[in-house]
Parts: sequence; C-alpha cells; structure tokens
Amino acid sequence: MTNTEISQAFNDIANLLEIQGANRFRVRAYQNASLTIQAYPEEMSALHKNGGLKALDTIPGIGKDLAEKIEKMVTKNTCTYLDQLKKEIPAGLLDILNIEGMGPKRTKELWQAFKITNVEKLKELCKTGKLSKRKGWGPKSVNNILRSLALHDLHSDRLPIGHMKRTAEAMLEALTKTRLAKKIEIAGSYRRGKDTVGDLDFVASSLKPKELLEAFTQLPQMKKIKVKGETKCTARLDIGIDADIRVVRPEEYGAALYYSTGSRAHNVAVRKRTLKMGLTINEYGVFKGTKGHHGRVVAQKTEQDIFKALKLPYIPPELRENTGELEHLPKNLIELKHMQGDMHVHTTISSDAESSPLEMIRAARAKGFKYIAITDHATSHGIARGVTSASVDAYVREIKATARKVPGITVLVGSEVDIQPDGSLFLPDSALKKLDWVIASVHSAFRQSKKDMTKRVLHALSNPYVTVFGHPFARYVLARAPIELDFDAVLETTKRNKVLLEINASWHRLDLDDVHCRAASATGAMTVIDSDSHNADQFDLSFGVQQARRGWVEKNIVLNAQPLKTVQQWLKKKRTP
Repeated sequence: MTNTEISQAFNDIANLLEIQGANRFRVRAYQNASLTIQAYPEEMSALHKNGGLKALDTIPGIGKDLAEKIEKMVTKNTCTYLDQLKKEIPAGLLDILNIEGMGPKRTKELWQAFKITNVEKLKELCKTGKLSKRKGWGPKSVNNILRSLALHDLHSDRLPIGHMKRTAEAMLEALTKTRLAKKIEIAGSYRRGKDTVGDLDFVASSLKPKELLEAFTQLPQMKKIKVKGETKCTARLDIGIDADIRVVRPEEYGAALYYSTGSRAHNVAVRKRTLKMGLTINEYGVFKGTKGHHGRVVAQKTEQDIFKALKLPYIPPELRENTGELEHLPKNLIELKHMQGDMHVHTTISSDAESSPLEMIRAARAKGFKYIAITDHATSHGIARGVTSASVDAYVREIKATARKVPGITVLVGSEVDIQPDGSLFLPDSALKKLDWVIASVHSAFRQSKKDMTKRVLHALSNPYVTVFGHPFARYVLARAPIELDFDAVLETTKRNKVLLEINASWHRLDLDDVHCRAASATGAMTVIDSDSHNADQFDLSFGVQQARRGWVEKNIVLNAQPLKTVQQWLKKKRTP
C-alpha cells in the first residue's frame, strides 16, 4: 500500500472509532498518524524494506502499535483492524461524515434510528420529512443537510488541490527520474491552480514514448490502467481520480503543454483569435492557414513561441480562464518569492495546534520569513485553551519572551478572535488594544441569512482594533459551503476602516477564493496571504498565492509581500485616530 492509502486507512479508522464513541485520545492518535504518513517524504514500503519495523517505529508520533499496522499494510496490502471495524460499522457512514452538519454523533444516531448507511439513504430520509420532526433536528437542520448534499453531489468527482499535491509531485518526480522524458509537466486545472482538481494531466516529450508509458503504468499510485495506446495512457489512481499522460515529440512539447493546460474557454477564445490572423492552433502547434497542422509550422516548441506567434505577452497559467487576459494583464502579479511574512500562525496556546511558540517562530525563520504574527484563538467554541481577557497579559508576555530567544525575525503578538453571532468580538476592547494584530473570523452560526450575516460581519469590522478579516467566507473546500455575505458591502467597510482581507492559504480553505480575490483586486483592497498554520510544517503560502494570482492580485496590495517597515507604518496609521 502507498502512503496515500495508509493515510486514508488511518483516517477511516479514526472516523469509525469516533462513531463508536471511542476515547478521544485514541481517535486523535489515528488522526495524527494519518497526517504524518500523508506528509512523510519517503514511502512506508521503502522505509520498511530498508529498516524493517524498527524504522517505522522511529517516525514521530508513530508508536509500536501503529508501526505494526503499517508493516502489515506494506507487506500484506491489508489493514485487518480497519476491515474489522467495517464489519462492525457500515463503511458507507464514512461518506456521510463528509457531509457538512453530519458529525459522528448525528451519523450514529441516524444509523441506529433509521438504518441510514450511505449518502443516498440520508438524502431519501431528508426528503421524506421524518427527520425534520425528530427532536434535535427540525426543518432548518434538514434543509442545511440537503444543501450540503447538493454541494457533495456537485463536486463528487473532484478533490481539493492540496489533497492532490503529494500524489502529483511524487508521480512527477518518479517519471522525471526515469530520464525517459526530455521534458515533463502537469498541465490542466492543477497547473492553473484551481482550488479543486478532477484529474491529473501529464504532458511529456520523449524519443521513447513506449518506455515512458510503461513507466507511467508501473507507478505505485496506479489502481487500474483504463486505456493505453502508443502515445497516451489513462489510469485510475489510489486517491480516486484519473491521471492521463500524453507523450509528444520534443518539437511539439510547447504546443501540447499549452493546449493541455487550458482552460477550455481560454483555448476557444485563442482559437478564434488565430483564425482572424489567418492561423490555426491545436495541440500540435500554430500553423499557417486555417486547415490545421497541414499548413506551415509557425510555432510549437515552447509556450513562449506560441504566445509570440499569437502576438500576445506570455500569459501565466493561472490567468488562462478567458476573463480578460487576452486584452490586458496585471502589471506586477504576486509571486511566492515576494512573500516576506506570515500573519496568521497558531501555537499550542490554542488547543488545536501542535507546535509551541518557540517551534513556530524557529520554523518561520527557517522558512525565510522576516516577520510573523502569532495569532492564537480567542473563542468559546471547542478550544480548551486560548486567549481570554483574563489571560491576555500573560499571553503577550510569553510570546514576547519567546521571540527574544530567536533573533533574525520580528514577531507580532496577535489573536484570531471569534465574531460572535451578534457581531461582537469574543475579546473586549480592553484586551484587543494590548495586541499588535487582531484577526476577526466567523467560526460559528454559519447559516445566518445574508442580511444578518452581513450585518454581523460589518459590525465586527467596524471595531478599530481589528486588522484582518480572516477567511471571509468561512468555507472548507468541498466540505462546507461559504457563508452568505454581501461582499461589496464588506469591501467598502474594510477600505473605510483600514481592515485587511485575508487570502487563507490553507488548502482546506483557500478563502478568499479566486473570484473574490478578483473582486478585491479590482477595488485595490489591501490583503494578506496567510498560512493559518497549526504546526511547524505548515508554513506553506503556495496555494494562497495561486488563488491570489488567479484573482489578478498584484504585489502592491499584499501587505505581507512588503518589507517589515511598510507593515509597521501601516499598523501605525491603522491605530492612529
């Protein structure tokens, strides 16, 4: 079994144990193991082959019991414990857990009361009206479940881009190492940075296409080979989506990469443009005349050659959506190399984080950041620890004392503070004014009407101590629908009150999304791109930068792409009446 399959097995075990009502520490152990294996740089099978059970036992957070289970999965290709749990609890309940609003307790309740064992039966139950009459549910809850089911159906064939990253990069690295491809890249929506991806599209140039296709079919991520020809192959992967590879001659590579990157709407618009120029464009290149590749080749080797032939500047993949990129482009599109700080960082002072303040600050410095903001939770919802009005002074002292131990990086002391249902903040102004950086976020009451939610948010953003509106639509990609919000009113309020809009880079959120990034950039609204990191390995802004690029965000409106002095000046203006 691959790391992806092992990670999924541990995640399934954790969910099934939660439905059973098992000890929460036991559940958390499997959840943590799932995350550890998914992120581990080496395949468990290779680790076990070189060092046996002892090598598996040395992985942080993986004790002897879990190591033995991993050993069985890589040697026997099975997980006996998971199989046992699935005999006790219907496996279809795992799919129900992915529906927003259906936690372990509710899932267990419907299984026992109505024999609901899969998503289709849940949908049928909601439509009968029986559930809305049950104590603890009601019409509003059922309507929310139906809404979540509709979202689930709409995206059932796609995965969040972050979920794909490890698989995509591992496959690309393995194919590159074969040296059978002169050039190889992943195209499609993955290259364009869409928040969800339906499949992986590999494009390669090679003088040995047969051998390269064979190497592709032998990758450990392969579940089933669906179609294989002389230059193309389609396979089902262990993560539940398809991967395609197309192998072309070296001189055709640029055209194939450009065509396969898309989007379809962009390609159609470009095709119309080329026809007006007396040219034709397809996956083989740009040709003279309007009869395809039978005419004289104008360009095909590189994407730059393609754009030159079309009399266009190079258009970055993230912008190829036919939303105006053929007419004009952003002047200084944000890039990952521009980022100088991370302004949304959690530590073990918040109970949902896994690294101490010292570990987080050191990791940020190692990442190359010049400054960060530690922003532990201030909330009444599910966080056992965190920042309170009573603890804020001690919290500030602790973070400042810890920061002094790590030279070479500036640390701001802040908090991510809940916007409560009535629009007030969890911390009073007397506590907020002691903090350098205040992120206001919605973490509850997600189903308020658009009118009430907008009123709630605007009230919070009017607080003079709020510096950032965190993950503004409170969404989880493919898991929780965005809140209903008048974004134009939000843009007006943030501009008036000097509040930054967060582009949350966690691949679970990606909030603002590309559409709202575009709306924000059109008004010149100031933003920050943050990791929302909860452990020292999560300082990754790449997905957030991709969303920002897709939304035409330029460097000058991203505050944490600026030098520390600029950030300090902005804060001074913000706090000056």
